Amino acid sequence: MDAVAEGLICRDPAEIHRLFIISLLKQDIDGALSLYHMDAHFVSGPGTTTVSGHEAVREQLEVFATIAGDMKLVERTMTVAGDIAQVKMQWKRASTGEAFTALDVLQRQDDGRWLFLIDNPYGA
Repeated sequence: MDAVAEGLICRDPAEIHRLFIISLLKQDIDGALSLYHMDAHFVSGPGTTTVSGHEAVREQLEVFATIAGDMKLVERTMTVAGDIAQVKMQWKRASTGEAFTALDVLQRQDDGRWLFLIDNPYGA
């Protein structure tokens, strides 16, 4: 992980969720947001519509920062095809036991950074 003035740099798609959680635990919304493509799409909840763009994603990350300490990774699988990675991640809220399966799409940028293109924490 490299830290730069513009935020975090993720060069390994397998590291993006770790960097994401670390940022949220520190209440570093800007750091977490730097892991998202400028036109990223974020599904804000089960059965809700998708929001897009940094400002809309920032609002969602502020909500997620309030539960970051309660999130527990259960299992993750990843498929990488060139500059695209598909991630399926099972996670649960430790306090309630409520379980979710996230579906994310990551994209490698021209400079080698991996960014969230689609973040659906409640995916399936």
